[in-house]
Amino acid sequence: MPDILTVALIGIILCSIGMGVLAYVIRSAIDASKTSAKLDALTDELKMLRRDLQQLKAGQEVSEGRTPEIKHIINHKI
Repeated sequence: MPDILTVALIGIILCSIGMGVLAYVIRSAIDASKTSAKLDALTDELKMLRRDLQQLKAGQEVSEGRTPEIKHIINHKI
């Protein structure tokens, strides 16, 4: 009959392995869904819109460094 310390140690090791596998599965699912890339694109778009709004408030012309599709994205219906 194994003593309690051995059983507890084995339980802790198995729990740690299970948590590692769970973290790996969740991480790979997030990477496979390309959520990070989509969030980066959304963040970049928000930065550009904020810069455009600041320029419009200051009475400046909006920068021409973007393509017309991106420059006037706010005018498109979703």
